Amino acid sequence: MLREIIRGVLRLTIFIATNFYTIPSFLVWFILLQPLRVLAPDVFWRLDAILFKGLIAMVATWHYTGGYRVIEAGDDLSSLENEETVFMVNHQSTSDTTLVMTALFAKNLVSGQVLWVMDKIFKYTNFGLVSMCRGDFFIAQGKSTRLGQLEQFKKHLIDVYLPRKKKWIVLFPEGGFLRKRLESSQAYGKKNGYPILNHSTLPRTGAIKVIIDTIGAVDIDQAKLLESHARPLKWIIDVTLGYPEGKALDAHGCAIGWHPPTDCYLHYRAYPVSEIPRDLEGLTKWMYERYAEKDKMLENFYKSGKFEEPADAPKRVLPRCREGLLDVDIIQIIMFHVFYLVSTYVHYVYILCPILSFIGL
Repeated sequence: MLREIIRGVLRLTIFIATNFYTIPSFLVWFILLQPLRVLAPDVFWRLDAILFKGLIAMVATWHYTGGYRVIEAGDDLSSLENEETVFMVNHQSTSDTTLVMTALFAKNLVSGQVLWVMDKIFKYTNFGLVSMCRGDFFIAQGKSTRLGQLEQFKKHLIDVYLPRKKKWIVLFPEGGFLRKRLESSQAYGKKNGYPILNHSTLPRTGAIKVIIDTIGAVDIDQAKLLESHARPLKWIIDVTLGYPEGKALDAHGCAIGWHPPTDCYLHYRAYPVSEIPRDLEGLTKWMYERYAEKDKMLENFYKSGKFEEPADAPKRVLPRCREGLLDVDIIQIIMFHVFYLVSTYVHYVYILCPILSFIGL
């Protein structure tokens, strides 16, 4: 018991310390580099991506020092790391976000070029200010605001996603955690003749429809709309996230080591956008089919510990990856820690201290 308490205190200290010397330092660099945003925007957003990947390195640190490893299965995504892509994930708990961050950290610069679509509550977390600076999109849940939110999201894709050189969009189409939405999803499915899911919920199609309509089209009018920033969306990756025995973790519990060490699984299936229906009815049917497959895979996973795709699943486009432990570059993580520690010292000595001295503090 004493050993667990000491471990928890140490991990809590690491969690607080990494937040203290990375997030403020990132924000200072973001401000100092603003002239490049005007003079050389491509360089600025490249540096922004590298700096943000350094923050994701801290998340990977929390996971791997706590023994929460990521196991990958399904498609090999290495050929998509520089492609415009939607990363579509089922949603169970707060740790889903940090697990996805850890997985993306291992994929070159992807983690730094992501547009996150998240509930607005995440705006008030430790990453909230960073996310606002980088242009992530926060959704306010509720039927009364849904239409207006989708219009704002469309504008956000044009005004933020494209000019800021983002590549991937991380989206949780279920619109909430499994435990909160399961009952209403099953009732909705029964009422309307849709699949009755037990380990995921029926996805909402509004956001994915906006993405496809806004940056997935390649016709002349769309090209004019996007002007010189035009980069059509090419792929949608259907991600099935599973926790052993269906026991979801939570982000802060992982950060401080509250949960026992465990392996968490991510299964990938990639689909070319050109093969996905664009009309609302066809897209809804396609999405529901994907989530019905996801539900079957999760049911089998909870029984056998392995992801097995349904026999009638669509033909695979990409080759399979070698199922196993995510390969995380420990040396790179250490280098990011060193960079942010040194940055904190430099910013304190050469920026904060002179400012405090100037105002007489």
